[in-house]
Amino acid sequence: MRFVRQLAIILSISFVAELMEYLIPIPVAASIYGLILMLVGLTTKIIPLHKVEEAADFLVEIMPILFVPPTVGIMVSVEALQEMLVPLCVISVISTILVMAVTGRVSQGIIRRSNAVIHQSAGDDTRETVRADKSATLQGFTASADDTEEEAWEEKEPDDMAEKTNGGIVRKKQGGSIQ
Repeated sequence: MRFVRQLAIILSISFVAELMEYLIPIPVAASIYGLILMLVGLTTKIIPLHKVEEAADFLVEIMPILFVPPTVGIMVSVEALQEMLVPLCVISVISTILVMAVTGRVSQGIIRRSNAVIHQSAGDDTRETVRADKSATLQGFTASADDTEEEAWEEKEPDDMAEKTNGGIVRKKQGGSIQ
């Protein structure tokens, strides 16, 4: 019964989102309205997480099955899509690269900003030392926070492959694995 109640809450939000799409003269999909309503409800605690968690987990688990009907629909109408195949592929590749680049830049900015805030409280002297010690080692390549993009991925000598982590543990890359 609890599962049915949780699913009813999620479906109610979806129904309200459908109404919003119909009533509001803005070209926004109902799914976006639903996501915003759920986000606002969860962050303001109007909807406690435990009231929808199990049903939401179930829906996430069965999500791949929900993609089968649209995929079959695309396969059935492949003749109509053949003339748009090249533009669709180009758009897909460009948008994927763009999303990856923007996500990477935003992540780098967040990491740099959080490192600066964390180490600013320790004083300027230790901040520079910690930034110099912070480096990410990945398969024989070391990228430091102070490196430019070109310098970041050039291969380093084995002596330079030591990495100091937050806990002060020094790991060194030897034989293809970090120890």
